[in-house]
Amino acid sequence: MLMKIIKYLWLFILWLVCLFILLIWWYYFYQQYIQDDDVLIQEYSKYFDRVEVDHMEIWNKKIHYMDVWDPNDQLVMLIHGAPGDISNRNNVLEIESIHTWFRIIIPDRIWYGRSETWDAELSIKAHSDVLMELLLAIQHDDERLPIIVGHSYGASIAAKMVMDYSDSLMWSIVASGALDPDNERVFAISHLIKYWPFTRLVGPMIDVTNKEKLAHSELLRTEVQNYQDISKPFHVIHGTEDSLVPYINVQYMQDRVPTEYRYHTAVEWANHPLQFTN
Repeated sequence: MLMKIIKYLWLFILWLVCLFILLIWWYYFYQQYIQDDDVLIQEYSKYFDRVEVDHMEIWNKKIHYMDVWDPNDQLVMLIHGAPGDISNRNNVLEIESIHTWFRIIIPDRIWYGRSETWDAELSIKAHSDVLMELLLAIQHDDERLPIIVGHSYGASIAAKMVMDYSDSLMWSIVASGALDPDNERVFAISHLIKYWPFTRLVGPMIDVTNKEKLAHSELLRTEVQNYQDISKPFHVIHGTEDSLVPYINVQYMQDRVPTEYRYHTAVEWANHPLQFTN
């Protein structure tokens, strides 16, 4: 009996050591993840004549963003998921038609990238309000209304923006959007790393991501339900083989968005990270 206890004790210790190494690796990955502003500017200057990386104080929060632009082009804001930051859109910006015809704004969402660290803003409405304020401040007097594109968790923010600010937007696109609160996938490890010291070991980006993930389902029920207020095109793009956000989310949105504003593109056999694969 004693030998069996010792055997399983060693297996448990080995599991903890492996988990600790994995978490340290995640922390190191996070430290390498955020690119210096000068690196971002140099990289995107290959495609755009004007590249700016700046920040804006909104509600006493520093929101870091990249602006790749010709002020005469159509303004588009790209909203990343969880985890994520500005660099998630590298391959998108390399597409010639995009950097020829559009002015692109890419923010680090609250508490991501260089915006803030070691905390989380769980309210989807707060994310929506902050990004809308940033968008309107950048837009200035352009007569053309902006387009917003949100991926994954960013899709729920884009949806909330068009619900609350339809009059200020031209079009919204939600890609791989997690909007159905009854089909929110949460992995078992999420319930482990929400506790200290794991919150510190995984690094701020994964910690914030996990906090958002655990609160997301309830926030969808309480904050993202005014679909009847959508009065601009709402375009759902989703991979049919999405393993993180089930395709059933599409039906949930289709059942709620007013018919005249509802658009849908199914990407056959595609998985969750559409911004990288498609």
